Amino acid sequence: MDVVFWVLLVVAGCAASVGWRLWSFPGGWERAFAGTYAAERRRLAAARRAVRRLRWAAGREMAGARLTVHRRTAAHRQRVRAAQRHLDRLGDPGSGAVLVRFGGAALHEHVVAFDGTSIPLAGLRVRDEHSGGTSHLYLTRPDGRVHHETYAHGEHAEDDVRRFAVRVQNAAADENDFRERRTVMIAAAEADLDAARADTTARDRAREELAEITERHRLDTRLKAARAELAAARDHWHRTSGRRPR
Repeated sequence: MDVVFWVLLVVAGCAASVGWRLWSFPGGWERAFAGTYAAERRRLAAARRAVRRLRWAAGREMAGARLTVHRRTAAHRQRVRAAQRHLDRLGDPGSGAVLVRFGGAALHEHVVAFDGTSIPLAGLRVRDEHSGGTSHLYLTRPDGRVHHETYAHGEHAEDDVRRFAVRVQNAAADENDFRERRTVMIAAAEADLDAARADTTARDRAREELAEITERHRLDTRLKAARAELAAARDHWHRTSGRRPR
């Protein structure tokens, strides 16, 4: 069975090769295989190879130049988007990353949240008291409003409540510092965004190189000459065989 398979495979390969040669050099068996027409076949094959080689080289160079334009354009857009996101975060920082969780509370970079109640850290004052087996946490906003949380010592140790209060107070101090620096940081971020938008040197140079390569290939006479030679070889083949090759 294996022998039959390999025999059939060889026969199929030979048939495909013969078919390809007859298609490449039309006009009958003699035209495709006889030594009498070997020179004409060589001329036609060489003309085809020359055109393919020049077209492939030009296509490869053009594709590389287009890819460079695409990559540099994408890199410029990415830089602009990153600068815009940084500026947006400074303008509206939101809650920020979670720094620590304690019971039902979550301390973020810019707020502290208690069961859905979100309290900004800016200007927040923190005080804790402990008595009768209960800890009390008082958070006073800049407008004087107070948020009160209680923790039974059976669920939360007094020292843990104290440590959480300290973390909130330190986070509030960091937020105050951030708010003081934010005006300067926003100005710097705006300058970075303007610089990112204006810095199109790499992208523009890639576009110029693509235009130069395109124009060079447009003016290049080698491919035109190769195509003329291929057309002449086809014409000659057609005149002598009655069949026009591809």
